[in-house]
Amino acid sequence: MKKKLHKVISVLLILALLAGLTMPAMAADHPFNDVPDDQWYAGAVQFVYENNIMGGVGNNQFNPQGSLTRAAVTALLFRVHYGRTANAQDDRDNNFNDVGNAWYAPYVTWAFNNDIVFGTSATTFDPNGNITRQEFAVMVYRYAMNMTDLQDSTAASAQWSQFTDRGQIATWAHSALRWMNYHGIVTGSTATTINPTGTATRAEAAVIMMRFVRENERLSAPFVLTISVEETSLPQGENFRVHVELRNNSGEDHEIARYSLFYPHIPGESWIFARIPPPWPTFQLFESGSTISTIIYLNSFYDLSPGVYHLNVGAMFYLGWEQPADPENEPIPWEVPDNAQRIVVRSNIVELTVQ
Repeated sequence: MKKKLHKVISVLLILALLAGLTMPAMAADHPFNDVPDDQWYAGAVQFVYENNIMGGVGNNQFNPQGSLTRAAVTALLFRVHYGRTANAQDDRDNNFNDVGNAWYAPYVTWAFNNDIVFGTSATTFDPNGNITRQEFAVMVYRYAMNMTDLQDSTAASAQWSQFTDRGQIATWAHSALRWMNYHGIVTGSTATTINPTGTATRAEAAVIMMRFVRENERLSAPFVLTISVEETSLPQGENFRVHVELRNNSGEDHEIARYSLFYPHIPGESWIFARIPPPWPTFQLFESGSTISTIIYLNSFYDLSPGVYHLNVGAMFYLGWEQPADPENEPIPWEVPDNAQRIVVRSNIVELTVQ
């Protein structure tokens, strides 16, 4: 069993914040006077500060546009895993002759021995080199694969094909950036560029780490709903093909009553199910580790006018609602039994454009 990610926050507003880089302004109680409340990274700086993942650079400064060294990122990941107050002593060996006994040596050694870093050569790590966006993505990705229960995926986000600089991604970083982008952890520098060789700023690092922690929390939940769309921009009248998957991560097999499973919702649009009686529940065995999946053709639910829409998808089901012994002669009640546990899961938000 892989080690679980250190629980750094108790209440997570996951889904809305994973949708994009812009976050609502929040009143600051961090000490940094160079992080205005209305900046896109303000919420992330607050998150990493209050959860002891990142601190400042001194004199009440966070230096959001400053860079991070490769060694600093190993320390950052160590803190995510164990907490900032954990003992960083690590007496194991590493292969790097440019690390020595510096303050970051235990962090680099820990990362090396857990296959999070491999160095810039067989014997060098370049600890003081500024980390690039693709190097940062690779370290976080290797941490996710080796130190958490997150799983790899070959899927690509709808945004991936829009990055015109994908060809600049190093071969060794391609899978990591693709995975990070699919999970909404690393987005583009612009709508059409992912800037793999650009230097990662401290503001970007704060946002990436906040998203990573929250996505790990989401994907570690007992039931996980994910959504992907093949094309996010289509002419009016054409169907968006939406892939929806509900996974049972609970470790237990469940008899479930599917009551309203995989219903789409676009804020501001009428929901078609509101105009007809709700469906009768259907009963099935939902085994641990298995998935329930479906494809939604979105214009089967909506007739969307040209514009930009934000789609999310929900699943509602019940545990402990037993199927009638004789369903032909015993009607299924509309009333949910008192002992049935209602589970509602919603996906991350996907932006759609109708031309």
